[in-house]
Amino acid sequence: MQLPRVIRDLSAQYPELEVELVLEDRHVDLVREGIDVAIRITGEAPDSGLVYRKLAPNRQVICASPDYIGRRGLPRTPDDLANHNCIAHSARTTPRIWHLTGPDGGQISVPINGRPTINSALAVRQAALEGLGIIELNSYLVGEDIAAGRLARLLPQYQPKDLNFYAVYAERRFLAPKIRVFVDAMLARMSPEPPWDAFLSLPEKTRIERIPASTAGDATIRQGYGRKNQPGNRARRR
Repeated sequence: MQLPRVIRDLSAQYPELEVELVLEDRHVDLVREGIDVAIRITGEAPDSGLVYRKLAPNRQVICASPDYIGRRGLPRTPDDLANHNCIAHSARTTPRIWHLTGPDGGQISVPINGRPTINSALAVRQAALEGLGIIELNSYLVGEDIAAGRLARLLPQYQPKDLNFYAVYAERRFLAPKIRVFVDAMLARMSPEPPWDAFLSLPEKTRIERIPASTAGDATIRQGYGRKNQPGNRARRR
């Protein structure tokens, strides 16, 4: 969703620059496949013989639509998620377990329930916008929705694992100008804080006002919607 904006700006500044955008859900072999530069999301940069240039943090966010919260109530703790429809993103390593860091720094593993299971991040976002359930997704996909009030951030005191954006390219003695201008454009767009994370600076009062009044002060699930907690579905500390 963000790369086309960078390409638009680059094309205006360098009209002779030809760009081919390839979107893949796998690690490509840059040298074998003739890729000049890749954008990857990972934790620490691996020692792979490639250059990893850190661009910006990639934050994960738990969120849902105001319509969903109005119907099902507002979760106050990770244990409350057992009573909610949490949409699993099957492309992830553990699609039905969300790994969170609590306010005390402790690690929590939260099994989730819910339907549907979806393998596309864009479709997961759309499902949340349609009011189907709670999601955990990258902020670059949902940050603007949260800022606009289309989605509401949930459990902000429990943080999913933060990763980073990297520009990755083969190590060369002399960096090609086309790679340099692309990486510089990405840094200008994303550093030091990505614009889609502007919702993090919203005052708490604004965030609460965007949650339906019937649920903002109510931590319970409305009768008829909640499912009873099962012993195996409670958040587990590690």
